[in-house]
Amino acid sequence: MDMALARMFLMATRKSLNPVQFGDLSLDTDMSAGMGSIEAHHPEHGFVGQILWNTDPKYKSEPVGGVTNLTVHPDFQRQGIATGLFNEAQRMDPRVQHSKNLTGPGRKFVKGMTAKQVPPMTGSW
Repeated sequence: MDMALARMFLMATRKSLNPVQFGDLSLDTDMSAGMGSIEAHHPEHGFVGQILWNTDPKYKSEPVGGVTNLTVHPDFQRQGIATGLFNEAQRMDPRVQHSKNLTGPGRKFVKGMTAKQVPPMTGSW
């Protein structure tokens, strides 16, 4: 199967998936090298999303705790995964805060979180 056909098959498969619940994901965490990170993986579909935040006071473009990247694969967006990652990061490191340098989608995410006041996610992972 050539790569273009394989990619189309994967996209069609993912779009037909049932919604992914944050509690169904395995989380890989790391707090080294001046950066905190959490990667979310689904047992069948692999990488779903990640959050990165600054833990190094020498890093000047973002304060300690400032999120530098929050990404969810497009096929799994709008299912609470970014919110779950953000809440889990805050649970791990209470200094975690929204970035001072928000993108357009980042501003929408913060506005949505502020409006909902979503409680922290719970689950076993």
